[in-house]
Amino acid sequence: MNLTLGELRAIVVELGRDLSGAVLQRVRQPDEERLLLGFRGPGVSHELLICIAPRLARLHLTARSFRQPASPLGFCQKLRHDCIGARVESLTLPVDDRVVELALARGGSVERILVVELSGHHANALLCDRDRTILALMTASRSHQRALYPGRPYRTPETSGGPSLEGNARWRAATLDGGDEASELARAAEASELAPAAEASGPAPAAEASGPLARLSDTLDRRFEELEGLDDRRATWFALRRTVRQAQARIERTIAKVEAELSRASQAEQWKRRGELLKANLHLVARGVERVELTDYFDESLPTVSIELDKRLGPQDNLARLFKLYRKYSGARERINARVAELRAREEKLAALLVWIEQAEPDAGRDLTADGVYRLDAPPPRALEHLAERARSLGVRLETRACRKAEVAGGSGESLPYRAFVSSDGFPIWVGKGAKQNHLLSFRLARGSDWWFHVAGTAGAHVIVRCAKGVELPQETLLDAATLAVFYSRGRDVGSVDVQYCRVSELRRPRNAAPGLVYVTRPRGLCLREEPARLERLLGS
Repeated sequence: MNLTLGELRAIVVELGRDLSGAVLQRVRQPDEERLLLGFRGPGVSHELLICIAPRLARLHLTARSFRQPASPLGFCQKLRHDCIGARVESLTLPVDDRVVELALARGGSVERILVVELSGHHANALLCDRDRTILALMTASRSHQRALYPGRPYRTPETSGGPSLEGNARWRAATLDGGDEASELARAAEASELAPAAEASGPAPAAEASGPLARLSDTLDRRFEELEGLDDRRATWFALRRTVRQAQARIERTIAKVEAELSRASQAEQWKRRGELLKANLHLVARGVERVELTDYFDESLPTVSIELDKRLGPQDNLARLFKLYRKYSGARERINARVAELRAREEKLAALLVWIEQAEPDAGRDLTADGVYRLDAPPPRALEHLAERARSLGVRLETRACRKAEVAGGSGESLPYRAFVSSDGFPIWVGKGAKQNHLLSFRLARGSDWWFHVAGTAGAHVIVRCAKGVELPQETLLDAATLAVFYSRGRDVGSVDVQYCRVSELRRPRNAAPGLVYVTRPRGLCLREEPARLERLLGS
């Protein structure tokens, strides 16, 4: 549930009063979707949260703490380099849309503009210079209407019209404890009493900054914390249901295979009889035939029996094959029956577990209001934890978002398994730190739409370029990623190196292969010459 335009106007007024004249002292980026800016004003500190996650896009002050990565992401590094020590000159809504501009000044003139776009599934944050030329993006742009790349001039999105009155009404109804002043502020935004280009004109008195307006950020902070928690639980529920369904399908396929083995086991005596018959007539069998017709002298009626042979084998080898099948299946019937019973019992348990999981859907009517808004007083579905534990006891390997985060971080503040860089076009580039980290990067963290790079024919790091689905990789980004692949390989001292690349969805890991070993189903390649200037720029990103 993103902020509506009216809600955003209200929070911009609050932030303008709190942050006007404040100095940016700290920049942190917990992940690719959240940015924390620490400001210091006269006698007070503020932490501004900018979130560009789908359905949760917003900005407001926060008192929450977030786990930080061991090494800063590229956008965070750029903000620290360009903006630390700058003063907030203004905070504005430049157009009649959900776009906020934070102007940062040094020595009386604006040096940098942080643009925050909070619309729909294309939310983003961009750092621009005073001439509104893009310097960096928080995430690669998915827009098909605007070319948003570093070095290009920034263009605001087409306006989507005026404020949503229905959305503002929903905002007031959902306010937890904002008080009369917060409601008055929301009503003012709804009535367009706040101009689209509202901006801070000067620092607010300390008493005013800590009064009713401060509760608006508190309300948003608490509300979205609940929404994020519900989103995480829902993602866990989806992953749990999907994984149990997949386990159930695997068991059904296994049962079909085992029952086919049972059918063969019932024919064990036939394999023996055919072997004895072939043995008695081996001198009549020629090499390379697929079938032989023999008279069964063990039967009083002397029927003609057709025995299928492997034409690639000689008569003696075909005879050995028949007796091998007899030995394989002669004592297997009881064992196969026990295996089928065991699999069917497990299948029944998984089917029952799947019913419980369906009933534990986090927002199935219980957690939603009639108009589709999250109800925050809904009880948290603790049953998910017990259901996940039950799934593990049945041998189901869970691949939930929480499991992946724990696997990446190790639960103890360990460093990330990759080095982070930014291409000249603003695409994040991740470089694996070792064999195990390469495997984790390519098969756990990367998405199918991302691009994978590796030096051909020699050991080296896996390089991943984060790329949204349907977005083409620019030529400069392709060369940047290939340059890093060469630099972090044993071929770095060779003048000209071949680099192969593909979509992550085209990667496969051979069975029982060592960590980091992969093969590519649709390889592409390029021959790269050394470019010291390009490498120096990348290592400095």
